[in-house]
Amino acid sequence: MTGTYGTRHGSTRRIECVSQFRLVSSFEVSAWFDALSGWRSMFLGSKPKPWDVPAARSGVTVTTLAAMSGQSTPDPSLKNPLPPSEQQRRTWLVVLVIMLAFMLIGIVSYLALIGTADKAINGGITRASTQASKSQPAEHDRNAPRVVKPGKAFIVGKHQTRAGWTVEEDTSLGNAMFSVTGNVKNISDAKSSAFIQFKFIDKSGDVIGNVQCNSADLKPGQSQALNCIPDGKYRKYKKVTAEATN
Repeated sequence: MTGTYGTRHGSTRRIECVSQFRLVSSFEVSAWFDALSGWRSMFLGSKPKPWDVPAARSGVTVTTLAAMSGQSTPDPSLKNPLPPSEQQRRTWLVVLVIMLAFMLIGIVSYLALIGTADKAINGGITRASTQASKSQPAEHDRNAPRVVKPGKAFIVGKHQTRAGWTVEEDTSLGNAMFSVTGNVKNISDAKSSAFIQFKFIDKSGDVIGNVQCNSADLKPGQSQALNCIPDGKYRKYKKVTAEATN
């Protein structure tokens, strides 16, 4: 190798250097790489990567293993360990469970539909019966007890107690007792007698007088004075009820 350089006085000197090189065989290079890889594993604790090996240089031959041809063997862990008969049995079990689930859903849906329909039918019958009872009052409702006010006309059974009736304090038997005076009218289409019961109730709900009244047989449209039997000690009361007893 030849080179030049300048001096302080501007002159130049030429220096010729001769380098001698020794050729290195591929066997020695491979030995050096193996030694370096062993030291690296010892000190760094990791294996050399394929890309750590230098590429082929002048006078160095790198040999790689050829890929093996042929079909690769599958990993045994990926194979199904169950025999075909067991696989088929499990398949049928899954199908059976699915069918049972659908049957259960169908049964529940059917029961829910039946319950809804039954509720709707019962509701319709109840509404119809209620409307019928309102449009056509039963005969016994006219006989049921009802609150009445002295002097006001009211109807129980087949008779009407006419306006002007009064509550009396009867002393014919010595002690003052409840009694009623008034007239009744037959409002039915046949001959009938009136049987009316008057109850006098105090503020606590107790019956303090029970007066029974009646009339003779009256033709339709006929009126007559009530015949009443006094009952109970006369005193202050809160309300009066009347009901037909025939």
